[in-house]
Amino acid sequence: MRPYLLVAILAFSLLAGCTADDDEVLRLAFTQPDDAVEPAKRPERLAEAIQQATGRTVEIHLVQDTELALQSVASGQADAAFVDAAAGWFAWKRLGLEAAAAHLEGDGRPYYVASAWVRADSNHTSMESLRGQVSCHTGLLKSAGTFMPLGWLMRQGLVTRVGPDEVSSIEPTLEAFFSEARIPPSDSDPYGNYQGALRCLSEGRGDVAFGKDTTPATFCGPSAAHRAPWCLNVTQYREVQAFGRVPSHPVMVGDLSEAKRADLVAGLTGLGQTEGGRAILKSVLGTSGVVAVTTTESHLGEYAANIQHVPGMNAYVEGQLGK
Repeated sequence: MRPYLLVAILAFSLLAGCTADDDEVLRLAFTQPDDAVEPAKRPERLAEAIQQATGRTVEIHLVQDTELALQSVASGQADAAFVDAAAGWFAWKRLGLEAAAAHLEGDGRPYYVASAWVRADSNHTSMESLRGQVSCHTGLLKSAGTFMPLGWLMRQGLVTRVGPDEVSSIEPTLEAFFSEARIPPSDSDPYGNYQGALRCLSEGRGDVAFGKDTTPATFCGPSAAHRAPWCLNVTQYREVQAFGRVPSHPVMVGDLSEAKRADLVAGLTGLGQTEGGRAILKSVLGTSGVVAVTTTESHLGEYAANIQHVPGMNAYVEGQLGK
């Protein structure tokens, strides 16, 4: 743990003991926005909307980074933090926080399923049958493209870590199972991201592509916005393995009263029911809706079960939180 973080935790703890317990105020932790951020995207808009919907005073608790946002919730200085899936996993496992609500993806789900795709005319029927083949990934440090499939392979005992418990061991571990792991250097690479991994498979550069359960339909289906010339007919792709749900961005909470948690969730989910509320959610949180999640396990469980096996994940996530 970094020295400044230990100081911050102690400071939070001392402040928690000196601050009057005001259960009427709902405090939302956000990282300090840049001065150039346009007014529509500032978190105060979200606070005002929840306050109008619930009648409860809502305040914004500004911190320097995501790690401190989560620590402020853990210490009681804030009631909720809005983070990504990896940070939510860290907060659940290391800080004991829970997911109370989650963003909706574009298809209306609070998750997507990480999947492996092969060409329908191939003989591959399982991940075991792909041993020694060439794999197409969306990128090195990607949930659906690398973390979920590698974690699943390790969890199933199909491959063991090659090298130290660091992210630098991800590629050699993959290539202990596949003959070659095609990992693009960036999203802008022609074979980067979801579309690029599918292109790699479509052009015969690899035998399996990792992505979402919706990837072929999104890029090569009949309703695809911009169908690429390399696309096969969507029926020529076959899902060979689903690795589990990758959760959308969760709203992490600490030890809230039932009334305060209910107001937080009701305020957030209610915004998705009106055009004006959806506009606020889109501007501030980047989603058009929020849904309640009953338990942390249901939202983060499948994700955690896989990524905890990936080399260097704990150090990687902790390092990313401070950025």
